Amino acid sequence: MRELGIAEWLLSLVLPADRAASVVGDFAEEADERGLVWFWLCVLRTVGSRVWSDLVESPFYLGGVVLRGYFLSGLGTLCCFVGFAVAMAPIFIATAWLEHEKVLTTSFAKEAVEFLTAVIGTAAMAVAAFQTGRWIAQRAPRREMTACVMMCAAWPLMFNYPSIGYWFPGNLIVCLSLVYVSLFAGAWRVRRGAAC
Repeated sequence: MRELGIAEWLLSLVLPADRAASVVGDFAEEADERGLVWFWLCVLRTVGSRVWSDLVESPFYLGGVVLRGYFLSGLGTLCCFVGFAVAMAPIFIATAWLEHEKVLTTSFAKEAVEFLTAVIGTAAMAVAAFQTGRWIAQRAPRREMTACVMMCAAWPLMFNYPSIGYWFPGNLIVCLSLVYVSLFAGAWRVRRGAAC
């Protein structure tokens, strides 16, 4: 069943792979009698309880990892943004020159610069989030997903999202979703590499 593979992958984010396989097997046996909804509720409850128990076992350690992760993410975003801006400088210069020479209209040039800024900013934040996820996974092995969940839950408290929307004028929800997915992808990559 395809559901078993997805459930096993989901549980392997918070449990060792062999334990995740046995838990999914136990749930699958019961699911024949209780149904598919019961199966998925048990899988999600197991993930949630594992994240909660990791948080309760070491809240200060994970909090410290998350706080350092925020600083690393901010520094990484700044470095990536500067790197992308330097790489895109010829395009910005060409756009300004074409506008000055009246080849491009001012509104088109402004829209082009805003679009490039949104793309560069989103890419910088995604790259920084991916590297932050990798860093978190190395500092909190077997609890990296809990740390990532904590970071995503507390991110609105740390940053003023409307100000991010000012600097990255694209769709803010898409931008933040990409950042969250990148954070988890970085942590998952390290976790998967450690399991091999």
